[in-house]
Amino acid sequence: LKKSFGNKYNKRLLCVFQTMYAQTTCFPQGNVHSLQSTLNKQRMTGLGHPSAMTSTLKSSGGAGRRLDQRPFQPHITRAAAPPAQGEPSVSTSSRGNPVSTITQEARRSLFSKAVDREEEEAVEVRGQIPEWLNGSLVTNGGGNYDGMLHLFDGLAMLTKIRVSNGRVFASQKYVDTEQYRHVQQTGRRKFGEFGTPLPASNPLEQAMNIVKTVTGLVTHSSVIDNSSVNVIPLPDGKMFTSTETIASLYKIDPSNLATLEQVKLRGDDIPGDLTTAHPKLLRDGRTFVNFSRSIPAGGFHVFKQDARTMECKEIAFIRDQDPTAPAWVHDMGYSGNHIVICETPLFFNLNALVTGEKREYIFMDWKPQLGSRIHLVPLDGSAHKTFKTAPFFVFHIANGFEEDGQVHVDLGYYDNPQGVNDLTLAAMKEFPGKEYAKSYLSRLSIPLSAPTGSSIPPPRPLSSQPEQYGELCDFTVVNSQLRGRKHRYVYALAGVRPTNFGNALAKHDTLTGQAQMWHEPGGTTGECVFVPRPGAQAEDDGVVLVQHMGADGRSSLVVIDAQSWQELGRARLPYGLPYRFHGAFMPEKQSDEHS
Repeated sequence: LKKSFGNKYNKRLLCVFQTMYAQTTCFPQGNVHSLQSTLNKQRMTGLGHPSAMTSTLKSSGGAGRRLDQRPFQPHITRAAAPPAQGEPSVSTSSRGNPVSTITQEARRSLFSKAVDREEEEAVEVRGQIPEWLNGSLVTNGGGNYDGMLHLFDGLAMLTKIRVSNGRVFASQKYVDTEQYRHVQQTGRRKFGEFGTPLPASNPLEQAMNIVKTVTGLVTHSSVIDNSSVNVIPLPDGKMFTSTETIASLYKIDPSNLATLEQVKLRGDDIPGDLTTAHPKLLRDGRTFVNFSRSIPAGGFHVFKQDARTMECKEIAFIRDQDPTAPAWVHDMGYSGNHIVICETPLFFNLNALVTGEKREYIFMDWKPQLGSRIHLVPLDGSAHKTFKTAPFFVFHIANGFEEDGQVHVDLGYYDNPQGVNDLTLAAMKEFPGKEYAKSYLSRLSIPLSAPTGSSIPPPRPLSSQPEQYGELCDFTVVNSQLRGRKHRYVYALAGVRPTNFGNALAKHDTLTGQAQMWHEPGGTTGECVFVPRPGAQAEDDGVVLVQHMGADGRSSLVVIDAQSWQELGRARLPYGLPYRFHGAFMPEKQSDEHS
């Protein structure tokens, strides 16, 4: 490796191999002092020794909670009143399975190999679609799971459902990534995926895969570009797709879903290969905020990005608390003046990442004794603060806002990362399957006056009756016109249990703590998108759009009135769409101009 790459990468090579060696043989668990010397004695910031984590956090009410305790156990009180309008009851089908069970037909459609459908097809419309709703819903997710082990691993495919004057048209197309082209040409993957390492038929091939992965970490030259998670509109009417690597940014033409080019970050030399799939668009509509990660011996490089030129400027750097094991962070919060990064104690195991060794959570280790770190990053570039709180896990954050001297962030709270394992394809295809991990709509509150290094209360539940939404809350969204501002309603994936993944939608009222449900027996759904009615004054005056997989294995675009929470109509496709992650609605003036 030194001969191939020269002195430029010697320090990073030494760092990578010594970290792997430390995690497998050299140092007792939790002791990295010798390795720290190798890494120029970088100071581990944050929580310190696990023994310190038994200190008591003081909540705003004066009660204490030890960090080694469960953050909260919701107290469930069954209401005497009838269920909220639209909330289903769980009955049993003629086959003996609860109607909440997602059918085998639906599962087959979700995970079967999809094909390009570049020509738009007119689809059947039932019910009434509002006349004002004109534009395209574009969503991202895996389209080919052949040989894959995890939901995050499918080859990126975009689906588009265009609504025009009450008529609906559908199309879908793979993103033209290097990973996709390599599979098409050779039948094999070029890169390992989140939960699927590169296959090896013999020890020599496995050794070559390890060398390839290490050189990729060292040179930033061989990083997965499978852009399968999100799709983000741009000011010029185009979009870009993303996942959790810098290499995964691709510019897309929404009129025909064509891949135009790989997006390169410009400006400041932003280090690292990893990022989030959830850049936050600021209120000016022209600036994104995101962060990159450099591993090992790195941290969070928070940067602003011009949405037109892709020019980047770093505004903060937050060092990892353990230089050998960065935390996995999927999303972040935006409150108007700050970015909030929830660094929960789920850490990369570098040896497992490189070799494909299985850990408790894919390639990661859960260390609840370390608690969580919450980073509050001002967007004006002033000094960030880091706080300590109890251990918890989160995939997605709905929104943030600032009020009464505090920053508030609403999120889907998990006690632990079991949801990561529940999204393996084996778990999702199992029929009827085990119960999906419980999660709760919760609010994290950070006093702006609190000093860095202090302890804050963990997220608190926003409902005393989480059974209303099946104790399942993820893919959380709000009216996008309120990003970084105070909101009342959160729309989210929910569950009618028993179920082994999300199968319903919920409208959460954060003021009353009530939730309304939408569910169709035997089917499943993904993330929804709120579209405001033109001229709307009320926060929930608009519709919620969602791509729904029916019990028969066919998909529909479902249009729900956000105020009454009643279905208005649906466009029923003649085929099933693959599992969808995130998407965006582009009004007709921003998307294609078909007649």
